[in-house]
Amino acid sequence: MRSAPRPLDLARDRAALLQLWEVTLGATWPVHADALIAATPLGYVFETPDQLVGAIAFDESGAISYVIVDPSWRRQGIGRALHDAVVDHFRTPPQWHLGGQRSIWPGAPTDLLDADPFFTALGWVMGHTVVDMSMPTSDFRLDPEIPARMAAAGVRFDHAKEGDANDVIAYESREHPVWVPYFRARFPDEPGSVLLARDRGRTIVGALLIDLPPRHRGRWSRILGEDMAEIGCVGVAAANNNQGIGTALVAEATSIVKKAGAPVAFLAWTSRITFYERLGYTVWREYRTGTRPLG
Repeated sequence: MRSAPRPLDLARDRAALLQLWEVTLGATWPVHADALIAATPLGYVFETPDQLVGAIAFDESGAISYVIVDPSWRRQGIGRALHDAVVDHFRTPPQWHLGGQRSIWPGAPTDLLDADPFFTALGWVMGHTVVDMSMPTSDFRLDPEIPARMAAAGVRFDHAKEGDANDVIAYESREHPVWVPYFRARFPDEPGSVLLARDRGRTIVGALLIDLPPRHRGRWSRILGEDMAEIGCVGVAAANNNQGIGTALVAEATSIVKKAGAPVAFLAWTSRITFYERLGYTVWREYRTGTRPLG
């Protein structure tokens, strides 16, 4: 067995990494392969002469995406060694956090009972709970009062076009800067996946993203179905909060998903449970956020 982790080489390790995930979490968290690879921008692995027995994924911001160890190799310090390799990777300590822009999870899943003790023992401070939510689209009924209120207020919804790129990025930069990379990635190839809310003057006052099959396969499509759709990055301009725009925006997106034939609508990474419950969404999974103090 190697005495220390080595950097992950996806070209070499992809198949073994996917196999390790299956052995470790495949029964409870069967993930779409492309989503797992996308959530692994950087990593370290621990191996025997025959196989990978542990892996950790992270990015340069200090976001830890996941730590997995083959069940038959646990309690031997492999997880700690992988974690220490990531800590040593940075000359200047980053702002450590669980989850990130490319993460598979927004935190430590609460159904993985070893996760909290593992991170706590390594100096992490576990925080609040966030959730993923979902809804069978067959259950969705659009309340006619919602579009009526928006029409009376002069708010209209439409899909972005390629020429909207600058306006969309300017809006997100001003209102929700953490989401800029997600929206920027939709131009010029997928502007229609951006749903906009505009006021009477055609100013953008809200936006979200819709990922529809078959172009997009949800990270949890092996659980929720290959034809699941995902709605994300839901935001309304601060000056327009409490006007019902967010509710109407999500309702419009859910209607689009339903009309597209996707049987499940999925919402990732939110703490606004009551907000989405009003539209029929329910909690699908829960996660604990976490940070690690510097030093």
